[in-house]
Amino acid sequence: MLKREPGWNPFVESIGLHIQSAEGGTCRGELEIVPTLHNPFQSVHGGAVFSMADCCMAEAVFSLLGEGQICSTIENKVNFIHGAGGGRLRCEAQVQHRGRSTAVATATVSDGARVIARLQGTFAILDRATHATPPGRP
Repeated sequence: MLKREPGWNPFVESIGLHIQSAEGGTCRGELEIVPTLHNPFQSVHGGAVFSMADCCMAEAVFSLLGEGQICSTIENKVNFIHGAGGGRLRCEAQVQHRGRSTAVATATVSDGARVIARLQGTFAILDRATHATPPGRP
């Protein structure tokens, strides 16, 4: 089960993303829609949706890694299906493939009633000892 210290991921905290669970190659997260996440047209900015899904996919990948391993996004593809104005978004991410050096994950973001976006991402699997990681982060 996921246990993170406050401040572990400042970006996740800054957008208000709450990771409910991350284990066994899956992750579930929720994001409360606040005015700072809106675009000029009062709908959720696509970057907020994308960031939520990218973070959840990375946590799903991270849940499968060994001691001393980290992951980093290589690429993502997003299909925005519907807009969202307010309330809460939910994301479910799953690892589809975990190889030696890369992993592929998918994510679905919904508002409870309908799918907002679907994403697929590829993540590099790296050795922490050879890649810069801020102190206190796995």
